[in-house]
Amino acid sequence: MATDKMRNDSGMVIVEATIVFPVMFLVIFLMIFAGNAYMQKCRVEAIVNKMSLDGAAYCADPMLDDIEGGSIPNYNDVDIRPYRYLLGGMSDIEADIEAKVNSKFNSLSTGLFSNMKPSSALVTVQYNNGFIYSTFSVDIEYKIRIPVRLLGASDYISMKVFSHANMPVSDSSEFIRNVDMVEDYMEKYGVTEKINEMVEKVKEWID
Repeated sequence: MATDKMRNDSGMVIVEATIVFPVMFLVIFLMIFAGNAYMQKCRVEAIVNKMSLDGAAYCADPMLDDIEGGSIPNYNDVDIRPYRYLLGGMSDIEADIEAKVNSKFNSLSTGLFSNMKPSSALVTVQYNNGFIYSTFSVDIEYKIRIPVRLLGASDYISMKVFSHANMPVSDSSEFIRNVDMVEDYMEKYGVTEKINEMVEKVKEWID
């Protein structure tokens, strides 16, 4: 009887191991793949944050390239582009940052496993002009392929990932120039005089 019981127990252990071990190994591998995908996402996030900071800095200071190069820029030779915030003069900075984001994205490695390199990047770089408060944003939508196939599927599982960074552009001197420009236009077209007349009438009415 004891021998038969031992045989039954050993048979149950074999059956349980046959069912549990593959599931356990599958879960472990999926966790490892997910960890590698998250590491890749963190790498892309670092690129997006760095490039959005650089874009905001270049928007705030057109002479930043010369200063970072260690040279003292000649004010007469530098295109500072007055009122560039209002006249849409940030397109060259947007194009430069977009090219850098694509270059850094394409240079990423596969991580711990092959075929897990981020791909199919769609990069959007934009200077958001709020006149008083402006920002520089970098968005990137991409895919990370996990080397696991579902039953009956012909291709690997792909994760669609989105990374976003938005940095403020701080340039108080540019804001002052913009205010001065508005005042100049107001004086040129007589708006200032009309506003002063309205203010005087309001004061008289209050008195």
